[in-house]
Amino acid sequence: MKKQMARFVLYPLALLLVLAMGCNMTQSPERQIDDTAITASVKSQLATDIELSTITGIEVNTTNGVVTLSGQVSTDAAKRRAGEIAQNVDGVVSVTNSIEVAGSLD
Repeated sequence: MKKQMARFVLYPLALLLVLAMGCNMTQSPERQIDDTAITASVKSQLATDIELSTITGIEVNTTNGVVTLSGQVSTDAAKRRAGEIAQNVDGVVSVTNSIEVAGSLD
């Protein structure tokens, strides 16, 4: 009987915990969609820029309109250019440019 009662209580609690962990409580669904669109737009703009189109090592993440760039590029100019491109995308509140500059990408 105790095992059945434990299952009756523990399974729903475990399910609730799993569901709560999967929810992003800090952003509304609309904001999450906006952030996804911003990330896609920044990636698209980076891919079409002649100076940066061959660089695949730039990661883009967006939360509440704040774009974070990370990864590695070969020059300071490429890092600055990536930041400028991200800042000019509609909906971007600010850019955190955490890209590292390396002497070479090999």
